[in-house]
Amino acid sequence: MRITSLRIENFRSIKALDVELGETTVFIGPNNAGKTAILDAVRIALTRRWGQRGTGFTEYDVHLAKENDDPKASSGVVIELRAEEALAGEWPDEMQQALDEISQADPVSGKSSITLNVRCAWSEPDACFQPAWTFLNKARQPLVGGSARRVNLERFWQYVPVFYLGALRDAEDEFTSRSQFWGRLLKAMEIPPKLEGRVQKVLDRLNTRLLAADPRLAQIADTLSGATRVAARDREGEVNLRLVPLKSWDLLSKAEIILRNEPDWPWLPLQRHGQGMQSLSVIFLFQAFVQHLLAELTSPKARRCLHWRNRKRTCIPKPHAPCGVMSASCRAKRSSRRIRRTSCLRHSRRMDRLCLQNLTQQPAFGGDDNA
Repeated sequence: MRITSLRIENFRSIKALDVELGETTVFIGPNNAGKTAILDAVRIALTRRWGQRGTGFTEYDVHLAKENDDPKASSGVVIELRAEEALAGEWPDEMQQALDEISQADPVSGKSSITLNVRCAWSEPDACFQPAWTFLNKARQPLVGGSARRVNLERFWQYVPVFYLGALRDAEDEFTSRSQFWGRLLKAMEIPPKLEGRVQKVLDRLNTRLLAADPRLAQIADTLSGATRVAARDREGEVNLRLVPLKSWDLLSKAEIILRNEPDWPWLPLQRHGQGMQSLSVIFLFQAFVQHLLAELTSPKARRCLHWRNRKRTCIPKPHAPCGVMSASCRAKRSSRRIRRTSCLRHSRRMDRLCLQNLTQQPAFGGDDNA
């Protein structure tokens, strides 16, 4: 399933906009033209957070034509996404059955389509901006009855997963066990039980030897054990110092990227390299996630919406800063396509050439099956 058209009303800098989306869509324009607003509209509408209080939309998302306009008086934000078959019968039977209550068939072409309408406006009874969603029929009227059940929204999301890579790529955040890409890659690693047991024994033995290397460590542990005696009301507790990770997952969670630019240069953590190298590494982390893990996390029939935004280089003026939205197909035949885009990273020209060279020598953001 692929999002084929997008309609936005009263969202940030956008008063009204209708966009037809292809296999790959790139938005190019000057700063503050609304490129990020388009991406964020799709991201908010297709993620599971927007329906929760305090997440998704805020009063700053409401379009204001004048300085003194009140966002509470606005008719509200409207984001409408439409997914349609390229050919009649393109969607597999499994998908059609799962989305039968919200899918609409064109009587002339026979093509099926689904339209999701997301709104957010000020609610007086709730005293907050309240989001709402509905699926529409061919006449763009809300579907009712069983079609209005939230389970249909959950099913729709399964076939249109969204992954977003922002313009400000902070390696310290992206390469942590909590990040959406690096963290998932680490958690997906499967360690054989036999090896995990051996690793645990090695960690325990190493910790014991390190503690024995300096008697003061045992004394510190004994002093800290006073906390357990107070908390347990005079019952004997115990405190030990752990100088190495306690479990194998703790060991993996501290994994980091080290690299060097020349064979005879020393290895250094990624954070000790320049900002350009760090930002470039996050781009390829995104690609690694798409290539090696995305297929395991989404439905086999899903179309991935991959969003990335490039930051305009400040040291060399450019007329436009490109911003892209890519809907990629499981069956995409784009191994010969090349994505040409201006590098918008704040790094050296050499890094620019390296980035473009790598992106043009292989299928963009994935292999043949997981693009």
